[in-house]
Amino acid sequence: MGASLATVIAEALAGILCFIWLLKKYPILKVQEDEKKPNAEYMKTIVFMSFPMGLQYSVTAIGAVVLQICINKLGDIAVAGYSVGSKVKSFFLCPLNSLGSALATYVGQNYGKGDMDRVRRGVKDTIWLGIIYSCIVIVIAMLAGILVIVPIAIYYLKR
Repeated sequence: MGASLATVIAEALAGILCFIWLLKKYPILKVQEDEKKPNAEYMKTIVFMSFPMGLQYSVTAIGAVVLQICINKLGDIAVAGYSVGSKVKSFFLCPLNSLGSALATYVGQNYGKGDMDRVRRGVKDTIWLGIIYSCIVIVIAMLAGILVIVPIAIYYLKR
């Protein structure tokens, strides 16, 4: 208990001291008087830019819940298989999710700067990276299916 409490206190103190140091070292981080009240135009832009991503995550989450409910009705073996498959899928989709997050930041910065050429190039290059990565993953998945899953399925079918 004592060690964990000391750790929490030390981390909190370090965070506060870092925050104070940042404010002194970088005056641009200090809140100006005109920044204290909400700006409706900025808020509208943020909502406009974030709405598609929020909608995408909502639809994906709702779909996952509905799918899980349906799979739960199929029994323990189906739940275990789905769980393993989800872990493998998450492992292989992690780089694509990272590309999407990086692209969102990149587009936001360049859109804010008004450099639509960089936005278009960034989107195009990210799409190509995603296609190349997806092709590699498809080959790996096909090989895994042939070399691992098929022999296991044959073994269990012979029993």
